[in-house]
Amino acid sequence: MCLFVLVSCSKKPEILNPYTQEYIAGQRNIKRQVNVERHLHRSEYFDIGATKDGWAVFKDPEKAFTTFKEFYSDELEHMKYEFDLMEISEKHYEPYLLYSSYSNTCISGDYCEDAYYIGSFLDIYENSYKPEYSN
Repeated sequence: MCLFVLVSCSKKPEILNPYTQEYIAGQRNIKRQVNVERHLHRSEYFDIGATKDGWAVFKDPEKAFTTFKEFYSDELEHMKYEFDLMEISEKHYEPYLLYSSYSNTCISGDYCEDAYYIGSFLDIYENSYKPEYSN
């Protein structure tokens, strides 16, 4: 029983909605208006594509998430402390998405933009894993 729990907890989440097409806002079946350049400017690993249904997703969500944790470790740690959250992980990110707009990590300048970006990143990241975005 313990082995099953350890294996299932460490298993990466299954990508339900993979990147299948380019994300070009306003074209074909593309949903919403995501500023792709805003993400790509931060890292080449934040490159955005779209699912077959037109939702924005990271082309490589696992690499994007690993890079995100490295780049925003201070802000994530602050949010963890501020809201008494568990460590962020590929499976446990929803509270960080929820609290990103309430966080006091925004002090001034670039730090405010970084704190805001956490929610923006996670909003796209979750599209790869949410069952309601898959058919």
